[in-house]
Amino acid sequence: MEKAPPIDKQAAMEVCDDDMELFMEIVEVYLEDAPNLARKLKQAVMDEDAPLVEKFAHALKGASGNICAEPVRELAMQIERMGRENQLDAVRDVYRKFVKEFIRLKDNLDVMVAENGG
Repeated sequence: MEKAPPIDKQAAMEVCDDDMELFMEIVEVYLEDAPNLARKLKQAVMDEDAPLVEKFAHALKGASGNICAEPVRELAMQIERMGRENQLDAVRDVYRKFVKEFIRLKDNLDVMVAENGG
């Protein structure tokens, strides 16, 4: 099965009314904020702090949704739910998947920024 693209570019363009400049501004904000949120999520997972797992996963879910990064958004949503329901026994496995997808997304975004003069 082929992996979903890290970003649904068509959906992103629809959300931004086909304004690539606006989308790139949103991407740049994501690239500034999301890595810090991801570090905080990692620490919360390592500390098995369910409320913080929920909080940081929720923030990453929303930020990823803003750029139509569905694979990362979906995994963040799963982690958020696990934090809310205090199901931390399985959260590390989902978190590992999240990290792989987050890296794939960030690499993709870095290329987009470079291609668009960022």
